[in-house]
Amino acid sequence: MDHLVDTNVLLRAIDQTHETHQDATAALSTLLGLGETLFVTPQNIIEFWNVCTRPLQWSGAIAH
Repeated sequence: MDHLVDTNVLLRAIDQTHETHQDATAALSTLLGLGETLFVTPQNIIEFWNVCTRPLQWSGAIAH
């Protein structure tokens, strides 16, 4: 089965300090381990980039 990975799952998977980091990485690992196909869209990439590059004081979200 194919799965579209939500931007929030991607963000939680890279933010090791977030309370749901382990859940996000476990979900992705489980799906990949089962041979499932994971997809992201250009919109996911844009949202991911925006959150990762904006100043922390704007939202409190991660910035790398």
